[in-house]
Amino acid sequence: MGGGVRAVWLTGGVLLLGGTAGFLVMRGGSVESWREVSRGALADRQQEQLERAAEARGELAGVLMATLVEAVETEGLVGAISVCADEAPRLVASVQRDHETLLGRTSWKRRSDSNQPPAWAGELVAARTSEEHVLVGPGGRLAVLTPIVVAPFCLQCHGDPDDMDPGVTEELALRYPDDAATGFRDGDLRGWFWVEVPGGD
Repeated sequence: MGGGVRAVWLTGGVLLLGGTAGFLVMRGGSVESWREVSRGALADRQQEQLERAAEARGELAGVLMATLVEAVETEGLVGAISVCADEAPRLVASVQRDHETLLGRTSWKRRSDSNQPPAWAGELVAARTSEEHVLVGPGGRLAVLTPIVVAPFCLQCHGDPDDMDPGVTEELALRYPDDAATGFRDGDLRGWFWVEVPGGD
């Protein structure tokens, strides 16, 4: 893979080798090669995959925010924490099924370990990239990593704990003892949406 190769161990016995040419994901006895591409270099089929990824990501972002806003209005901030935690996995599964993709959210400061990055995104997450990245992988798969930026609404549960409602910090401590997803400010990089679209037959 050329100079500047780095090795990073991820969860689940996955070894990620990253360099200037792309990524090699070693999972068990198999190796997956991923490489980053520019939007202008994508073939027509890949452009369709990119559009599908954008549609899935947009739907997930929309339903997550709508669900959270409704929960805050009806249950209050403390009640919304449990609603968000319980509903988010169901919403992700529904969007995945509807768009026939894999997708989710991740960060280097996670609230839940269920939001680990996919192996191909590991080095980009470690670098805290603030740009969108498009990668192509084995079997014609296409993956997209898109930044999430903190908005004022997010600070109610992700801001400085000293500025948050005491009931919120109490509930977060109970539900997420290892919570790392606080201390953000308006405009900060919060994490990323990731989407993986399968290749054609």
